[in-house]
Parts: sequence; structure tokens; C-alpha cells
Amino acid sequence: MSLADRINKFQKDVVAKKLLHSKVDSFNRDYFRLILARRTAEFLLCTCIIYGGQQLVILNTFFSPIWPASGVALSAIFLRGRTMLFSIFVGTFASYFSNNYASLLSLQQALLFTLIIWLTRESALKWIGAVAPIPTLRIFLKFVLLLGIFCALHAFVIAFFIQTFHSDFSWYRWILAVLGEYNGILCLTPLCLVSDPFVVKNYFNKKACKWWICALLLIIAHGLFFIMPVQSLILVAFFLFISVCVYALNFGQIPTCITLFGISIIYLAGVLPKEKLFQNTIAQSETLFLCLFFTLTILVSLGLGTFKQQQRYYSIPPVS
Repeated sequence: MSLADRINKFQKDVVAKKLLHSKVDSFNRDYFRLILARRTAEFLLCTCIIYGGQQLVILNTFFSPIWPASGVALSAIFLRGRTMLFSIFVGTFASYFSNNYASLLSLQQALLFTLIIWLTRESALKWIGAVAPIPTLRIFLKFVLLLGIFCALHAFVIAFFIQTFHSDFSWYRWILAVLGEYNGILCLTPLCLVSDPFVVKNYFNKKACKWWICALLLIIAHGLFFIMPVQSLILVAFFLFISVCVYALNFGQIPTCITLFGISIIYLAGVLPKEKLFQNTIAQSETLFLCLFFTLTILVSLGLGTFKQQQRYYSIPPVS
């Protein structure tokens, strides 16, 4: 390269560097504007979903086989971190306060719910490790045990506050509250965890129509709870339990998570006044049994799906 060419190249490099340096402030403003817009959107979205999920539970006097707000809150804090705690608190407080609960009770319940969600996440990270996604059956069992402890603790403190400030909270309703929060998390959080960008999404392709069709049939089959005689609901629940487990064993974790999410919507639609589920003539014992059976279906099917996933990915020999 001649001297003249080197001088020209040097001048171009100097000009380019100056131009880049002059745009640093503009780049920083655009970056912070983008971060602020993203955080604001996350805050508003999470707050609205938490508020709506809490409304579904509070308006039914804490009776629901699914507590969607718990699943949304734990998923949000797992995926987006501690910055979502404030939106969880605001959504919960707004829900209690808008339903004419005392300000002190609303504040205590919002703080309690936010604290339980934060403790669940922190305990999972310290005791279990990475749970996004749930890679092995051992991690899944640890996660299930941890959730059981915190859901029971949360329902116990809720019962104490509600009895102190508002109304009675029987053991029957306490068990339903534990199962509802447990089901809400297990039907939503594992599905959100597999949305991590580093998770292989090989199920989401054009060849996946087989498991999509089976999932749709299973979800539709749960509509039998609305039309079958009350005496046969237990038998229907057992049949659907076997069907979902066979599905999980065949298709694995991600399809099972999506199917359970669809089934949870059917259970939410089946909530009726006066703590009835699917049909007005159902007894309390049968309602409790259906909720227990649904929890058992979630646990066993997710366990089988995780086992199937573990077999598939951990049996592949490493590339030399």
C-alpha cells in the first residue's frame, strides 16, 4: 500500500471513529428508552394478569381448582427476575382492595403473596439449581416438594388473616386453597419455563400435528364433566387420568405442559357459585375428590413427561 493510500485510510478511520463517538449519547438514549418501554410494558402486563387471576379466586371466595395468579407470578419472577416483584404486589393489592377488603388486610395479603413467590424462587435456585426448563425427574420431584411446602404455608397464613379480618375459613376450604395454588403453578410455570430461548423447540414444527390433535381431543374430553351424571364423574376422572398419563409417556414434557394448560382452562370454566364444580348438584366430597384427582393427574403426567424427556436427551451419546 502506497503512502497516499495509507494516509487516506487513516483519515477515513479517524472520521469513522469520530462519527461513532459522536453518536454514543444518542445510542445511550435509545437504549435507555427501549429498556424503560420494555420494563413498563412488563409491569403493566404482569399487573393486569395478576389482578385478573386474583379476581377469579377472590370473587369465588377462594374456591377454585386453579389459582392462575400464582402460576403467572412464579413464572414472571423466574423468567424476568426480581424486577417483577413490584408488579406482583400491585396487582394483588389492587385485587383485594377493589373487592372491599380492609386496607390493612389487602396490604398484608399482597405482601404475603409477593413474599411467598420470592421465597419459592430463591429456595428453588439455592436448593435445586437451574429449573428453566425442568430437565430431570429428580429436579422435578424436588420442585414439587418445595411447592407443596410453600403452598401449604401460604394457605395457612391466608386462613389466619381471613378468619381474623373477614370470615370463616374451614379446613375444607384450606385444602382446596392448597390444591388450587399447587395446580395453578404446575399448570403454568413449567410451560413458561420451557419458553426459555435456550430450550430446544423441536416439538413446534409442521410434523407435530399428531400430538396437537391428541392434546385437543384430551382437552375436549374434559368437557364430559359438564354433561355426565354426577354419579359417574369419578369414573370419568379416572379415565381421563389414565389418558393424560399415556399421552405424557408418549409425547414428553413440552406437549404435556401445553395440554395441562388447556385442561386447566376447562377446570376454571367449571367453577360455579357456592363451591360447586362443573355441576350444581355435586357434593363437597366429590368436588374435593375431583380437585385431588386433577392434582394427581398433573403430578403423574408431568413426572412421566419429564422422564420421557430425560430418556430422550440424556441417552444421546456425546459428540466426540
